[in-house]
Amino acid sequence: MKILFLVVLVAAVNTGLFAADLPVRIMASSKLIIIEKDQWKAPSIEITISEANGNVLVHENIKKSTRYNLKHVPDGNYILEIEDNQKVKIQQLAIQQGSLLSEGVSTIYKPVIRTQDGKLDLNLMAQGQDAVITIRNSDNRATFTEHIKNEVSVTRRFNLEELEPGEYYIDVAISGKTFTRLISKSSNAILL
Repeated sequence: MKILFLVVLVAAVNTGLFAADLPVRIMASSKLIIIEKDQWKAPSIEITISEANGNVLVHENIKKSTRYNLKHVPDGNYILEIEDNQKVKIQQLAIQQGSLLSEGVSTIYKPVIRTQDGKLDLNLMAQGQDAVITIRNSDNRATFTEHIKNEVSVTRRFNLEELEPGEYYIDVAISGKTFTRLISKSSNAILL
């Protein structure tokens, strides 16, 4: 059965909050999800609605408050992800007997990566979640790997001066997500 979504842009909607720390509103009986874009500081946010098995139903960037009508979506478990340049908010959803229900909200903070004077600084709000930091070369060979367990805040400095010139990637894997940044190293500079 083909799933049909109706996407309508809205400026304001007077409904209750879906989750206290997530700028999303819900109309449970009509199965509407309303993303309150003005609550996010980023110029655009990425929206993904998927089935629990990973099948993506909606994936788009929005710049205005947006409404998603799940009226024709069958009962089951779904995941709403809202992503900006700092974090990913994940809302577990369930559609049961014609109503849209919240099953919980979690936040994954993206790593902050900067370079200066041949050093790479990484800051990550891990919130006690396990994480893996990997630096790999363009041949996909890991030059560094660290497993992090039970740390709330992670701060690491890497000396990249000894690396050969070329392209490298730093991967930070946490809570089922992997964030990757390209590092270009020349003989006298390191660029992100």
